[in-house]
Amino acid sequence: MTGDLGTIDNWYPTLPLDPTTDDVSWLEELASEHGITMEWRGLTFLDTLAADHPKVIDYYLNNGLARVEALSSQFNSTLQLLVAAKKEEGSPAPLQASEAMDGLRSIHAALNAIDPHYRYDFAVSGIEPLLTEEPDLVAAVFEYDGTNCVTFKIYALSRAAYTERPITVEGSLKAEPESEFADEIASFFKYGAPLDAPLGSSDLNIKMPGGLGGPLVGAAIKIGPANGPGYGLRLRLLDPSGGLIQEIELSMSPASVGVDQTGVRAHGTDKDGVFQLEILTDLSNKNDTNFKLRGNDLTGLRPRSLLPALRLLSQLNAPNSLQVALPEGPATTTPIPLSDPEPPAGAAETLALVESLAVIQRHTSTQITVPDLETVSSAELHRIERAARLLNGDSINEGLKGTLAGTMTMEGEVSVGQMIRVEAEEPLTVDIGDSTINLGVIDRISALEVTKLEPSGINEWQIEARQAATVPSVARLKS
Repeated sequence: MTGDLGTIDNWYPTLPLDPTTDDVSWLEELASEHGITMEWRGLTFLDTLAADHPKVIDYYLNNGLARVEALSSQFNSTLQLLVAAKKEEGSPAPLQASEAMDGLRSIHAALNAIDPHYRYDFAVSGIEPLLTEEPDLVAAVFEYDGTNCVTFKIYALSRAAYTERPITVEGSLKAEPESEFADEIASFFKYGAPLDAPLGSSDLNIKMPGGLGGPLVGAAIKIGPANGPGYGLRLRLLDPSGGLIQEIELSMSPASVGVDQTGVRAHGTDKDGVFQLEILTDLSNKNDTNFKLRGNDLTGLRPRSLLPALRLLSQLNAPNSLQVALPEGPATTTPIPLSDPEPPAGAAETLALVESLAVIQRHTSTQITVPDLETVSSAELHRIERAARLLNGDSINEGLKGTLAGTMTMEGEVSVGQMIRVEAEEPLTVDIGDSTINLGVIDRISALEVTKLEPSGINEWQIEARQAATVPSVARLKS
């Protein structure tokens, strides 16, 4: 054997012939020369595989007849077990759940006795199942008669199943022109994006193992994202001069290619779950690339970790640009200019709120999470942002609402219309979610105009006053 073996670490020549002594010596010498592991797998090895996997031999060489006959016999005995009932005083006794276990195991074993490519699991329940992604799950079929639902799940036993016995679907999808569903269909065929076709939109003929396929009229289809290992990227927001504004880490799912092989879709989220990112590359148009971002629900998340991604979103507009880079090292890809003149709707407001929550968290041991933004009023948002400003050391000019009334001690002459200086303390509290958080004390200095005045003692007055029109009240955190 000649030639460079490249990066091969292990080599297992496999053929229906056991090695001779000379063959073994040649292989050992070759392995030593190249520093790799080699093992001859001959007739004995293949005979062992055939003995361990008889259904493969039956399926490909014996047409599966022997296994089919055994399957038929096994089913008959199982059915007899399930329908038979104990006789008690001449009347049939109900079948107990414990008595059905062995029969159900036998049915499962029978279903999986002859197919070398797929495994079949089944369940019977009183409701339609909630289907989720599972390793190697390629299809699920359920039939509901209004009382009971029978579900079959089909799992691939190896990657060869997808090529040896692929599941094929033929049919048509119906969508209104220019509708959201029509765009979803186009993205599926172009980029391999997930497809969720509603009930009634699809007429199909499915070829599926286990005899579970067939025609479906008015069906619904759900095609999930590509399976496989994920990967990491960086998303960089650059200013017009190429300077870095913000950089965040992305957790990406496996990329997909469209049915017509003209587009590639990459999708994922930032590592803190602020938004979802979709990158669509049109291979038929000079690799034209578009970014699509969709915000996630931030309810219940910790504020501080969300800030980098929210700062990126708040400046996601022209003339800035986006650049995707590998997790480490220099960023060498060409930046993609942004065309939208405005950032995503609500991005700046959400950033302001979360920044305020992060400031408040630094001053309290109460664990703060982002409230449901759909239920927070504008007045509550204002109080949260005001508290954060005061905690940051800002002095806030505010006007007092209404009339101030009370007893005051003042020396000298006092008259209606006179301007007086009032200093007072008040607690700084803020409501976030179900918690009322005490953040300290505010010093307030106000210039007030006396509107009503009555003496009540020596240098004491019953007074009513209002905020002076030209002089605001000043509030600051008491040191």
